[in-house]
Amino acid sequence: RVLAAAREAGVRVIHTREGHRPSLSDLPANKRFRSAKIGAEIGQPGPCGRVLTRGEPGWEIIPELAPLQSEDVIDKPGKGCFMATDLDHILRTAGIRHILLGGITTDVCVHTTLRDANDLGFECLLLADGTAATDVSNHMAALHMVKMQGSVFGAVATCDAAALALAALGPKPAPPPPMPTEQPRSSADSAAAHARVSMPGAMPTPFSAPVGKLALVMIDFQRDFMEEKGFAASLGNDVSRLLPAV
Repeated sequence: RVLAAAREAGVRVIHTREGHRPSLSDLPANKRFRSAKIGAEIGQPGPCGRVLTRGEPGWEIIPELAPLQSEDVIDKPGKGCFMATDLDHILRTAGIRHILLGGITTDVCVHTTLRDANDLGFECLLLADGTAATDVSNHMAALHMVKMQGSVFGAVATCDAAALALAALGPKPAPPPPMPTEQPRSSADSAAAHARVSMPGAMPTPFSAPVGKLALVMIDFQRDFMEEKGFAASLGNDVSRLLPAV
């Protein structure tokens, strides 16, 4: 529902996928060793193709949250979305300063991205029920850490609060007709970009951002992580605990 509301409001949406080149030339030895140790060596055959390998069925984003053609997809080799990607460049080029974060898992890829974004100067809001982990205690601890020390990493709010805040903006305006480059954009166009998404009930501090400076980042909603036939489930993880985040 947040994804639909963000699209309707004209908020930039960015999706991410964790995976490695088919050659595995971007796979660090320590990550390969740890994945092999738990019985899911990256690059080896798994229930949805080669595990965490780009181009394989399990690497794809689940159909329910499939990106639109106009939405950027960041392919990352690590847990965080900024390391070895152009996400920071894309956000800054678009003038984005505020990020809504949804995805899985809360305690690993989402939290790594949240912390990196905070260090890079972005204001962040974590969607409490738009994120999930296979271990509920890890999920709850990750939410708690965001709110410590008076909002050390950002704020937390529910998907309902975020969807309502986005819906309050109304649908995005139709694009203005083509005009000569020397003519400025209309005041209505400028006002739409500066309309604010406000969540006064976010914890521990309210969250507010101009819609033109806000992005929704959807982290690793991939088949290998989310589906019963994915490699995560094959290791004994209860992936049903991830489904409420969808």
